[in-house]
Amino acid sequence: MPRQASTGVIETANSHTLPVLRSDYVFPAGTSQTVTSPRDGTTYTMTLETSSSIAAVDLQACFDLIEHTSADMYRNSDTRWSPAKKRKEMKLPDMRYLLLRRAALVDMSCSLSARDAAPAPARARADVRREESAAVHGFISFMATYEGGHEVIYCYEIHLTERLRGCGLGRILLNAMEDVGKRFGVEKAMLTVYLANSSGLDFYSKCGYTTDDYSPRPSVLRSGKTKEPAYVILSKALAAGPTFVKDASDSAFADRHSPKAYPE
Repeated sequence: MPRQASTGVIETANSHTLPVLRSDYVFPAGTSQTVTSPRDGTTYTMTLETSSSIAAVDLQACFDLIEHTSADMYRNSDTRWSPAKKRKEMKLPDMRYLLLRRAALVDMSCSLSARDAAPAPARARADVRREESAAVHGFISFMATYEGGHEVIYCYEIHLTERLRGCGLGRILLNAMEDVGKRFGVEKAMLTVYLANSSGLDFYSKCGYTTDDYSPRPSVLRSGKTKEPAYVILSKALAAGPTFVKDASDSAFADRHSPKAYPE
């Protein structure tokens, strides 16, 4: 029988306000963090949002990334692709988002007055740079929840634009989520990935994830044939890490076992 978690870690984690999450659990030095691509040195700004605070345009950008990278895998499985269900899942009350954007370019694109005074070609370049800095180039969504009686931080989605894949930013996002889980005090990080997603399986293996006991097993049909599951649930044990919290909130939310998605 799985151990029943009863320490209140999940309820406490999900009761924190966004400012508390940002300052005490994610960004000790401010409200965002600058990260650098190990491949080309490009800098990105990582910010935290909740399902209620994320801007509609950013939520749509996240949805578009999911649809572009994973919709076909859904369609080829028993899960099926349902935009309405995915959008509903993305707005679950306890969902959290770490978003990646290009770091603000400290030139013409950062000054509206300078932009307006510049020649037309320079204004056009400034506008492009401003739009590029504002756009979401990648994200990870996650939730502190219970899985099989265990306190976990569950990765629902992790996606990057095609240009950023394979440059180390996915690992940075995943590590950031794991660090939040350590500061919450959960036992492990978990995620679900389609077996057809070979690159995803390889990535998670390199990050230390292994098949969880809660992962579905092959089933035997009445015909005697064995049906393999379309996905696997992976997990990684998390040792308690340093926290920035001085006075953690004790207000509790009800225990909830949430449906799971399939990160790329």
